[in-house]
Amino acid sequence: MLKHPFSAAVRILPAVSWVGAFVISTWMPMQLIPLLLAPAKWQQPGKPWLELLFLGGFVAVAVYCVRMAYKEYKEALPALRADRPLFERRQPKPKYVPTRYPLPEKQKIQLQTAFATLVATGALHADDVTFEEVVDCAETLDDYSEWDCSEAIVIFNILSALHSDGRAFRNLAFVADQVEVEAEDILRIVREFARLAGQTAQLRAPKLRGIDGGEVVLARRGELPPDNAVVEFQLGSRQCTVPFVMYGKNSPLGLMETLPEFFAAEGEPRRFFSAYFDSFLVVTYLSADQVATLNLAFSHQPDCFELLK
Repeated sequence: MLKHPFSAAVRILPAVSWVGAFVISTWMPMQLIPLLLAPAKWQQPGKPWLELLFLGGFVAVAVYCVRMAYKEYKEALPALRADRPLFERRQPKPKYVPTRYPLPEKQKIQLQTAFATLVATGALHADDVTFEEVVDCAETLDDYSEWDCSEAIVIFNILSALHSDGRAFRNLAFVADQVEVEAEDILRIVREFARLAGQTAQLRAPKLRGIDGGEVVLARRGELPPDNAVVEFQLGSRQCTVPFVMYGKNSPLGLMETLPEFFAAEGEPRRFFSAYFDSFLVVTYLSADQVATLNLAFSHQPDCFELLK
Protein backbone atom coordinates (compact mmCIF):
# COMPACT_ATOMS: atom_id res chain seq x y z
CA MET A 1 0.00 0.00 0.00
CA LEU A 2 1.46 3.34 -1.08
CA LYS A 3 1.84 5.97 1.62
CA HIS A 4 1.90 8.78 -0.94
CA PRO A 5 -0.52 7.84 -3.77
CA PHE A 6 -0.91 11.45 -4.97
CA SER A 7 2.86 11.83 -5.35
CA ALA A 8 3.01 8.51 -7.23
CA ALA A 9 0.20 9.61 -9.57
CA VAL A 10 1.93 12.94 -10.35
CA ARG A 11 5.22 11.18 -11.04
CA ILE A 12 3.66 8.60 -13.37
CA LEU A 13 1.50 11.19 -15.18
CA PRO A 14 4.14 12.11 -17.84
CA ALA A 15 4.52 8.43 -18.82
CA VAL A 16 0.73 7.99 -18.95
CA SER A 17 0.44 11.11 -21.12
CA TRP A 18 2.87 9.67 -23.63
CA VAL A 19 0.89 6.40 -23.65
CA GLY A 20 -2.24 8.43 -24.45
CA ALA A 21 -0.40 10.17 -27.28
CA PHE A 22 0.64 6.73 -28.56
CA VAL A 23 -2.99 5.53 -28.57
CA ILE A 24 -4.13 8.59 -30.53
CA SER A 25 -1.27 8.33 -33.03
CA THR A 26 -2.12 4.65 -33.72
CA TRP A 27 -5.93 5.09 -33.78
CA MET A 28 -5.86 7.66 -36.56
CA PRO A 29 -3.81 5.57 -39.05
CA MET A 30 -6.05 2.57 -38.26
CA GLN A 31 -8.85 4.55 -39.90
CA LEU A 32 -6.71 4.94 -43.02
CA ILE A 33 -5.71 1.29 -43.40
CA PRO A 34 -9.15 0.01 -44.65
CA LEU A 35 -9.20 2.76 -47.28
CA LEU A 36 -5.66 1.91 -48.42
CA LEU A 37 -6.46 -1.83 -48.65
CA ALA A 38 -9.41 -1.23 -50.96
CA PRO A 39 -8.42 -2.45 -54.52
CA ALA A 40 -10.38 0.36 -56.13
CA LYS A 41 -8.18 2.91 -54.39
CA TRP A 42 -5.08 1.69 -56.24
CA GLN A 43 -6.83 1.46 -59.59
CA GLN A 44 -7.53 5.18 -59.64
CA PRO A 45 -5.23 7.43 -61.73
CA GLY A 46 -3.96 9.33 -58.72
CA LYS A 47 -2.59 6.64 -56.37
CA PRO A 48 -2.89 7.33 -52.57
CA TRP A 49 0.74 8.34 -51.97
CA LEU A 50 -0.35 11.24 -49.75
CA GLU A 51 -2.30 8.87 -47.49
CA LEU A 52 0.74 6.59 -47.28
CA LEU A 53 2.88 9.55 -46.26
CA PHE A 54 0.43 10.45 -43.47
CA LEU A 55 0.41 6.81 -42.34
CA GLY A 56 4.21 6.70 -42.15
CA GLY A 57 4.22 9.95 -40.16
CA PHE A 58 1.76 8.62 -37.60
CA VAL A 59 3.80 5.43 -37.24
CA ALA A 60 6.94 7.51 -36.56
CA VAL A 61 5.04 9.56 -33.95
CA ALA A 62 3.76 6.36 -32.32
CA VAL A 63 7.32 4.97 -32.07
CA TYR A 64 8.52 8.25 -30.51
CA CYS A 65 5.65 8.19 -27.98
CA VAL A 66 6.59 4.66 -26.90
CA ARG A 67 10.20 5.71 -26.43
CA MET A 68 9.29 8.79 -24.34
CA ALA A 69 6.77 6.86 -22.23
CA TYR A 70 9.46 4.33 -21.37
CA LYS A 71 11.98 7.11 -20.61
CA GLU A 72 9.59 8.97 -18.27
CA TYR A 73 8.63 5.75 -16.49
CA LYS A 74 12.26 4.76 -16.02
CA GLU A 75 13.08 8.19 -14.51
CA ALA A 76 10.12 8.03 -12.12
CA LEU A 77 10.71 4.40 -11.08
CA PRO A 78 13.28 5.01 -8.26
CA ALA A 79 10.97 7.54 -6.56
CA LEU A 80 7.96 5.23 -7.05
CA ARG A 81 9.78 2.30 -5.48
CA ALA A 82 10.97 4.45 -2.58
CA ASP A 83 7.42 5.84 -2.19
CA ARG A 84 8.82 9.33 -1.58
CA PRO A 85 6.53 12.35 -1.17
CA LEU A 86 6.46 14.80 -4.04
CA PHE A 87 7.52 17.76 -1.89
CA GLU A 88 10.20 16.60 0.48
CA ARG A 89 11.25 18.82 3.37
CA ARG A 90 14.71 20.17 2.72
CA GLN A 91 17.24 19.13 5.24
CA PRO A 92 19.19 22.10 6.65
CA LYS A 93 22.78 22.25 5.50
CA PRO A 94 25.16 21.09 8.19
CA LYS A 95 26.89 23.98 9.90
CA TYR A 96 30.48 24.41 8.80
CA VAL A 97 32.83 23.37 11.54
CA PRO A 98 36.46 24.34 10.84
CA THR A 99 39.23 21.87 11.49
CA ARG A 100 40.74 22.50 14.89
CA TYR A 101 44.42 22.02 15.70
CA PRO A 102 44.76 22.14 19.51
CA LEU A 103 47.73 24.18 20.70
CA PRO A 104 50.13 22.35 23.02
CA GLU A 105 50.74 24.02 26.37
CA LYS A 106 54.23 25.15 25.31
CA GLN A 107 52.87 27.02 22.29
CA LYS A 108 50.08 28.56 24.39
CA ILE A 109 52.65 29.99 26.82
CA GLN A 110 54.69 31.40 23.92
CA LEU A 111 51.59 32.93 22.35
CA GLN A 112 50.50 34.39 25.68
CA THR A 113 53.91 36.03 26.09
CA ALA A 114 53.63 37.67 22.66
CA PHE A 115 50.06 38.74 23.40
CA ALA A 116 51.04 40.24 26.75
CA THR A 117 53.88 42.19 25.09
CA LEU A 118 51.49 43.74 22.57
CA VAL A 119 49.16 44.77 25.39
CA ALA A 120 51.97 46.11 27.58
CA THR A 121 53.38 48.29 24.80
CA GLY A 122 49.98 49.65 23.78
CA ALA A 123 49.90 48.02 20.34
CA LEU A 124 46.87 46.12 21.62
CA HIS A 125 44.32 47.36 24.11
CA ALA A 126 43.04 45.01 26.78
CA ASP A 127 39.48 45.23 25.43
CA ASP A 128 40.45 44.78 21.77
CA VAL A 129 40.55 41.00 22.03
CA THR A 130 40.95 38.40 24.76
CA PHE A 131 43.70 35.82 24.87
CA GLU A 132 41.05 33.08 24.71
CA GLU A 133 39.81 34.51 21.40
CA VAL A 134 43.38 34.60 20.09
CA VAL A 135 43.88 30.92 20.99
CA ASP A 136 40.54 29.96 19.44
CA CYS A 137 41.46 31.73 16.19
CA ALA A 138 44.96 30.18 16.16
CA GLU A 139 43.57 26.65 16.57
CA THR A 140 41.25 27.06 13.57
CA LEU A 141 43.61 29.10 11.39
CA ASP A 142 46.57 26.72 11.04
CA ASP A 143 48.46 23.95 12.76
CA TYR A 144 50.86 25.84 15.02
CA SER A 145 51.73 22.84 17.19
CA GLU A 146 55.30 22.78 15.84
CA TRP A 147 55.78 26.55 15.58
CA ASP A 148 57.55 28.90 17.88
CA CYS A 149 54.51 30.97 18.77
CA SER A 150 56.61 33.75 20.24
CA GLU A 151 57.44 34.84 16.68
CA ALA A 152 55.81 38.02 15.41
CA ILE A 153 54.46 36.34 12.29
CA VAL A 154 52.27 33.98 14.35
CA ILE A 155 50.52 36.56 16.54
CA PHE A 156 50.06 39.00 13.65
CA ASN A 157 48.73 36.30 11.30
CA ILE A 158 46.13 35.55 13.96
CA LEU A 159 45.25 39.22 14.48
CA SER A 160 45.06 39.72 10.71
CA ALA A 161 42.58 36.83 10.46
CA LEU A 162 40.49 38.37 13.24
CA HIS A 163 40.63 41.74 11.45
CA SER A 164 39.41 40.08 8.22
CA ASP A 165 36.43 38.76 10.18
CA GLY A 166 35.52 42.30 11.21
CA ARG A 167 37.48 42.76 14.44
CA ALA A 168 38.78 46.31 14.94
CA PHE A 169 41.95 47.18 16.86
CA ARG A 170 42.39 50.68 18.22
CA ASN A 171 46.15 50.93 17.62
CA LEU A 172 46.70 48.51 14.75
CA ALA A 173 45.88 48.91 11.08
CA PHE A 174 46.21 46.09 8.54
CA VAL A 175 46.94 46.72 4.86
CA ALA A 176 46.58 43.76 2.51
CA ASP A 177 49.35 43.13 -0.01
CA GLN A 178 49.48 41.08 -3.23
CA VAL A 179 45.76 41.60 -3.89
CA GLU A 180 43.73 43.70 -6.34
CA VAL A 181 43.96 47.36 -5.31
CA GLU A 182 41.07 49.75 -5.94
CA ALA A 183 40.53 53.43 -5.18
CA GLU A 184 38.59 52.63 -2.00
CA ASP A 185 41.58 50.64 -0.67
CA ILE A 186 43.78 53.74 -1.01
CA LEU A 187 41.25 55.97 0.73
CA ARG A 188 40.87 53.39 3.49
CA ILE A 189 44.61 53.66 4.20
CA VAL A 190 44.24 57.43 4.63
CA ARG A 191 41.29 56.92 7.01
CA GLU A 192 43.24 54.34 9.02
CA PHE A 193 46.15 56.74 9.55
CA ALA A 194 43.72 59.41 10.70
CA ARG A 195 42.08 56.91 13.05
CA LEU A 196 45.37 55.80 14.60
CA ALA A 197 46.36 59.42 15.20
CA GLY A 198 42.94 60.29 16.65
CA GLN A 199 42.16 62.73 13.82
CA THR A 200 39.20 61.04 12.17
CA ALA A 201 36.94 64.02 12.92
CA GLN A 202 39.40 66.43 11.24
CA LEU A 203 39.69 64.35 8.04
CA ARG A 204 37.35 65.45 5.26
CA ALA A 205 36.81 64.80 1.56
CA PRO A 206 39.59 62.30 0.74
CA LYS A 207 39.73 61.56 -2.98
CA LEU A 208 42.02 59.85 -5.49
CA ARG A 209 43.01 61.00 -8.97
CA GLY A 210 45.66 60.35 -11.57
CA ILE A 211 48.87 62.37 -11.45
CA ASP A 212 47.70 64.30 -14.55
CA GLY A 213 44.17 64.77 -13.22
CA GLY A 214 42.69 61.86 -15.20
CA GLU A 215 42.46 58.13 -14.58
CA VAL A 216 45.22 56.36 -12.66
CA VAL A 217 47.42 54.18 -14.88
CA LEU A 218 48.32 51.38 -12.48
CA ALA A 219 51.92 50.22 -12.24
CA ARG A 220 52.89 46.57 -12.43
CA ARG A 221 54.66 44.54 -9.80
CA GLY A 222 58.41 45.09 -9.90
CA GLU A 223 58.18 48.45 -11.66
CA LEU A 224 59.48 51.66 -10.09
CA PRO A 225 57.83 54.33 -12.26
CA PRO A 226 57.33 58.02 -11.41
CA ASP A 227 54.32 58.87 -9.26
CA ASN A 228 51.12 57.98 -11.11
CA ALA A 229 48.46 58.91 -8.53
CA VAL A 230 47.57 61.63 -6.06
CA VAL A 231 45.41 61.43 -2.97
CA GLU A 232 43.92 64.69 -1.71
CA PHE A 233 42.17 65.40 1.57
CA GLN A 234 41.48 68.16 4.01
CA LEU A 235 42.82 67.87 7.56
CA GLY A 236 41.20 70.54 9.67
CA SER A 237 41.88 73.77 7.75
CA ARG A 238 44.87 72.31 5.92
CA GLN A 239 44.61 71.04 2.33
CA CYS A 240 46.86 67.99 1.83
CA THR A 241 48.15 66.43 -1.39
CA VAL A 242 50.18 63.20 -1.48
CA PRO A 243 51.62 61.91 -4.79
CA PHE A 244 52.60 58.24 -4.84
CA VAL A 245 52.88 55.13 -7.02
CA MET A 246 49.71 53.01 -7.16
CA TYR A 247 50.09 49.36 -8.15
CA GLY A 248 47.46 46.99 -9.47
CA LYS A 249 48.25 44.17 -7.02
CA ASN A 250 50.60 45.59 -4.43
CA SER A 251 50.48 48.10 -1.61
CA PRO A 252 51.19 51.68 -2.76
CA LEU A 253 54.69 53.10 -2.75
CA GLY A 254 55.21 56.52 -1.18
CA LEU A 255 51.75 56.92 0.35
CA MET A 256 52.25 55.38 3.80
CA GLU A 257 55.75 56.84 3.94
CA THR A 258 54.35 60.37 3.43
CA LEU A 259 51.11 60.31 5.46
CA PRO A 260 52.94 60.54 8.82
CA GLU A 261 54.05 64.07 7.84
CA PHE A 262 50.39 65.13 8.00
CA PHE A 263 48.99 63.00 10.81
CA ALA A 264 51.87 62.81 13.33
CA ALA A 265 51.41 65.76 15.71
CA GLU A 266 54.40 67.95 16.57
CA GLY A 267 55.73 67.35 20.05
CA GLU A 268 53.96 64.00 20.19
CA PRO A 269 56.38 61.20 21.16
CA ARG A 270 54.41 58.65 19.19
CA ARG A 271 55.21 57.96 15.57
CA PHE A 272 53.93 55.64 12.86
CA PHE A 273 55.73 52.29 12.59
CA SER A 274 55.09 49.43 10.19
CA ALA A 275 55.94 45.74 9.98
CA TYR A 276 55.77 43.77 6.73
CA PHE A 277 54.71 40.13 6.55
CA ASP A 278 54.00 37.76 3.66
CA SER A 279 50.61 39.09 2.57
CA PHE A 280 49.95 42.18 4.67
CA LEU A 281 51.44 45.15 6.49
CA VAL A 282 50.76 46.21 10.06
CA VAL A 283 50.84 49.89 11.02
CA THR A 284 50.82 51.11 14.61
CA TYR A 285 51.18 54.49 16.37
CA LEU A 286 53.65 54.14 19.25
CA SER A 287 56.65 55.81 20.82
CA ALA A 288 60.18 54.76 19.93
CA ASP A 289 60.63 53.16 23.39
CA GLN A 290 57.45 51.09 22.99
CA VAL A 291 58.55 49.87 19.58
CA ALA A 292 62.01 49.03 20.93
CA THR A 293 60.31 46.80 23.51
CA LEU A 294 58.28 45.16 20.76
CA ASN A 295 61.30 44.48 18.57
CA LEU A 296 63.22 43.10 21.53
CA ALA A 297 60.36 40.69 22.30
CA PHE A 298 60.23 39.55 18.66
CA SER A 299 63.95 38.88 18.49
CA HIS A 300 63.41 36.21 15.77
CA GLN A 301 62.69 39.08 13.39
CA PRO A 302 65.14 41.92 14.14
CA ASP A 303 63.70 45.40 13.58
CA CYS A 304 60.26 43.90 13.01
CA PHE A 305 58.69 47.36 13.29
CA GLU A 306 60.38 50.20 11.44
CA LEU A 307 59.68 53.92 11.44
CA LEU A 308 57.53 55.06 8.52
CA LYS A 309 59.29 57.99 6.88
